[in-house]
Parts: sequence; structure tokens; C-alpha cells
Amino acid sequence: MRNGSVVIIVAVILAAVIGAVGVLGYQKFLAKSQANEQVTQSTNSTQQTQVSSSPSVNDETANWKVYSNKKLKFSIKYPPMWQVSEDIQESGSYVVLSKDKEFSEQLSIRVVGNISDSETAEKVICQGFCGEVQTFNDIKIGSTDGKKLSEPIVAVGVDYPFYVLRNTTLYIIIYHAASTSEQNEIFHNQIISTVKFD
Repeated sequence: MRNGSVVIIVAVILAAVIGAVGVLGYQKFLAKSQANEQVTQSTNSTQQTQVSSSPSVNDETANWKVYSNKKLKFSIKYPPMWQVSEDIQESGSYVVLSKDKEFSEQLSIRVVGNISDSETAEKVICQGFCGEVQTFNDIKIGSTDGKKLSEPIVAVGVDYPFYVLRNTTLYIIIYHAASTSEQNEIFHNQIISTVKFD
């Protein structure tokens, strides 16, 4: 092998290891938060409610629960069997909705303040994981403008990120699944359709 090929292979392996460590560290942090803190319901900040039990023909999310947080100024629907954990702080907040304790399928919402433009927002989201050819496409979330990464990020599993920048608050919403599939893309789009901002 040529030295250039060895360097490329080592760089790719190193990038994959760093990505895996980052994802695993994040999941460990979330698991610790979930184990240490039970989600509490309070009327002034967070409210979880069951949506109507009579689904409409076209609304596959009609029986989903609603996570609503007045402090963070958003709500989102999630499947009724999923669990919620949150870490609300002034410096940045995380809310994680997960299918199971192993986080094999999850939705993470990160809320970060003091982000003034889309370029900065996209750097915060990608942090080296988005390829050079990746772009964010415009989407509508209700009446709110947002951006969705053109292709999912494939590392340890698959991440489908999108974001909304409202004033100087960045909402990063990432659906994580074990692998790519058309069903995951459909589910991701269903999630996008349920996000509401106050």
C-alpha cells in the first residue's frame, strides 16, 4: 500500500471511532439523566398528555402523546410507549424521547440559545459529521420555517436531523434509528409534522 492510502484509511477509522465515542458518550449521559431523574409533570413547565383516542383517517399520530414545555416554547408528539427524559439548563437543554432504555430508536431535542444565523446553527448541528456535500433544505413546520439535512448522517446508526432557528434560539431535532429505511424516513416526517412552537 502507498503511504497516502494508509493515511486515508487511518483517518477514516479514526473519524469512525471518534464518532462512535461521541454517540456512546451522549447516550450514556442521557441514560444517566434518565436513571437519576424521573420526569415530573408540572403545570408551569412541562406537560405530557394523551391525545384523543379516536384517530382521524389521515393522522397516524392521533394517538401519540404530546411533550410540551412552556419554558422551551415548543411541543412535539411521540408514540405512546416511548419514554421521556429531560435535562433543562440555562446553557442548553436536552429532551430525549426513546423507544427503549438502549436508545435504539430515539428523538432528541436540543435547545441552544444565542445562535444568530443559519451558518452557525449548521456548524453546531454537524460538528464534523456532515459531509462536505451535505446541505440543509428548507422545510415548513406548521407556519415556521426550518431546515432539514439533505441526507441522514450514518455513523453508529442513522440520524435524521432538522432544525428551527427562532430569534436566537436554535431547536435541533434528531431522529435516531439503527439503520436507514423508508419507514424511518416516513416516521421522521411524521415527527416533523407534529412540532409546534409557542
